[in-house]
Amino acid sequence: MTAISSVVAAPLDTTSIERPNRMSAPVRVFQVATGNVGSEMIKRLGNRTDLELVGLHCYSPEKIGRDSGEIVGSFSNNTGEHGFVQNGGSFTAINVPGATTTVALGINDSGAIVGSYTNSSGEFGFLDLNASFTTLSCPGAVGSDANSINSAGQVAGDCSINGKENGFFYSGGAFTLIDVPGFNSTTAFGINDHDEIVGSTSQPVNEPASLSMLLGGLLSLAALSLLKRKIFV
Repeated sequence: MTAISSVVAAPLDTTSIERPNRMSAPVRVFQVATGNVGSEMIKRLGNRTDLELVGLHCYSPEKIGRDSGEIVGSFSNNTGEHGFVQNGGSFTAINVPGATTTVALGINDSGAIVGSYTNSSGEFGFLDLNASFTTLSCPGAVGSDANSINSAGQVAGDCSINGKENGFFYSGGAFTLIDVPGFNSTTAFGINDHDEIVGSTSQPVNEPASLSMLLGGLLSLAALSLLKRKIFV
């Protein structure tokens, strides 16, 4: 008969084992998509200390340095509100000539910038091509904002006509209004290279219906109160 021996291992002392502090280093992120969702994710990564953007896949040479390298926005100082474009650590102010305020809202792969500005006549959208400015304003609108521009130079934005907020699509010098049926306002925030537009709507409040519901509720409460009095008196 073959003897079977057993070995009992000594308990492992884990107190002396050195463990790397994985939580001290940020998680390294490689971003692949750079469309509307991808661009939003890149912006959010910049606000996270536990995540670090280490790479970005670009689908064409024109996108290199732009999809995450250039940022547009606005800033205020003692002279007013101004737009800006940031590339790396370099900031360049954007001011529409004659404007009291300028806000940059979007940039495409070619460096074309869109946004809005105000002057003594109102609020308008603008297109900035190498510091050459073109006003974008829907016909008949009292206010317009250019919010996003794709690689083809097509613009999505919003404008106010007859007291109603509408989205718009701008291409080749022509405006097409975007009005989602059944809603009292429509805003277009972004457009991609497939001419797909995203935005938001707001639902109208039916005041007569709300008032009828309120009156019906009050009448029901009054009837219930009278019924209780009749039962318990």
